[in-house]
Amino acid sequence: MFREAGLKDVKVMPGSGAFQFFKGDLYMGMLPYHVECKNQETSKPWQWYEQSRSQAGMSKTPLVFFSRNHSQPMALLSAHDLIQLICELEEYKKLWHDEN
Repeated sequence: MFREAGLKDVKVMPGSGAFQFFKGDLYMGMLPYHVECKNQETSKPWQWYEQSRSQAGMSKTPLVFFSRNHSQPMALLSAHDLIQLICELEEYKKLWHDEN
């Protein structure tokens, strides 16, 4: 999914976050996200988000990707972080528009 979007630096971590120095399920390159990936039939979004948040540290934004059989993958981000992301995109669009 990430490669199709052009994000070639995103890599699946072997051991699914088992390394002591890197707990995320995905290496996001320079992107400021700590990612947990879940493929489960029962949903526990608050637990999953808390796991990502507790491992994210101060410089990463917690993000959870989750899926189950016969459903499209979903992403979970706090409302605060989503609003911040939207604001950053709006600023980028303004800068891009001003330059062109």
